[in-house]
Amino acid sequence: MVVPSEESPIETYHRLKGLYRRWIQPEQHTKEEIAEAIILEQMLRILPPEVRAWVKEHEPTEGLAAAKLALQYINARRGGPPARSTTFTHQPAHQPRPAKRENRPEFSGYPSTAPNQ
Repeated sequence: MVVPSEESPIETYHRLKGLYRRWIQPEQHTKEEIAEAIILEQMLRILPPEVRAWVKEHEPTEGLAAAKLALQYINARRGGPPARSTTFTHQPAHQPRPAKRENRPEFSGYPSTAPNQ
């Protein structure tokens, strides 16, 4: 993200806040969904470019799914064992999956307006 030289810090803050609201849509998503989107975004940012491209092609919706896909890619290139499962919905028994709220769009995890894309 490039900050225009004529933009004040206050203007930059408001622009960033607007981008955040367009990307995250906090009125439509739970805290857990928002956290997962941020974790997924950061996970994708730290992956090497070739791994990132392959993982994004598979459209993970959660950070853990992206991590498992990255491991699958790395193992395939090294000749290691393939990933044991291609479904990434497992949650430990002690952590129930949060209920979805009614009349809310599915959170894709792929922001179209996130800074630094």
